[in-house]
Amino acid sequence: MYLIDKLKMINSSSKNKSVEFILSNYLLTHLSSLEKLSLKKIAAETGLSRSSIIRFCQSAGYEGFTVFIDNLSVEKDELNNILGLFHQFDLEFYEKIRESFFKQCEESIKVSYHDFLGALK
Repeated sequence: MYLIDKLKMINSSSKNKSVEFILSNYLLTHLSSLEKLSLKKIAAETGLSRSSIIRFCQSAGYEGFTVFIDNLSVEKDELNNILGLFHQFDLEFYEKIRESFFKQCEESIKVSYHDFLGALK
């Protein structure tokens, strides 16, 4: 299971004022700027103590805050790459379907046109 999924589960199952809820919500909200986050900044913006944040990271199975954030950042990049590949695949698939559809339309029009011309004779 991805760390991001774990954060979502923690967020949905924790009480609104709990450290787990506040921190998981903050991290999920700031996924796009993980590289800019520091322990000091998160503590200041969430109102949580640095030690509470470190304990949260450790309870998630990480040595500390830096390792936790680094892993979360790597995971986010991996998921973005996977989504990018799916997007590229979707575009290629769409092009093939579109091309096939237009060929079928062209063939159908040719048959209908020839049938129409045959009916006029």
